[in-house]
Amino acid sequence: MLSRTYRPSADLAPYIRRFYVFEASLPDGAVIEDFLLSETAFVRCLLRGDWAAETSPGEWNTAGNIVFFGANSRPLRVRVKGGFAVTGFAVRPSGWHALFEDPHSSLSDKMLPLQQLWGDLADTMMAGVSQASDDDGQLAAMEGALRERIDLLKTSAVDLRMARFEV
Repeated sequence: MLSRTYRPSADLAPYIRRFYVFEASLPDGAVIEDFLLSETAFVRCLLRGDWAAETSPGEWNTAGNIVFFGANSRPLRVRVKGGFAVTGFAVRPSGWHALFEDPHSSLSDKMLPLQQLWGDLADTMMAGVSQASDDDGQLAAMEGALRERIDLLKTSAVDLRMARFEV
C-alpha cells in the first residue's frame, strides 16, 4: 500500500486541509474492511477498485466514483475488494462556506455523490483527475475545480473564529 499527502497551494490553504493519494495493489479476491471516522468533511475520487460503505446494518452501497463524505459522529464501515486507487481532499471547517451552500450540520454522517452538491463541476473534476498521468496532474485537476467552485459561490471568506482552532 502506498499513501501520499500534499499541502494545498497557498490560495487554497484556507479551505483545504490536505490532498491525498492512496493506492493498493491487492489480489482480486482480497477484501479489506475498515472504518472511516473523520472530524472534517472530505471528497474522494475513486479511480480504481470495488469500494462500498455500510449505510445501514448489512446494506453496502456506493455513491459513484466521486464521493462527498460529511464529518462523522460515528464510524462508517467501509469495504474494498481487490486493488484500488483513491485521491481526494479534506475540507477545513473554517473554509466550508466557500465550497458548499448547505450547512455542514445537514451533511454530517452523509455519503453522497459530489454531483448532488456541485453539479457538473464534480464530473469535470473527476474527468481531470482520471486523465492525469501522475499525482501532480491529479492535484492540478482538483485545485482547478476548487478555484472554480470558490469563484462560483463568491463566499470565499473564512470563518476566522473557527480557523483559530484548526491546526
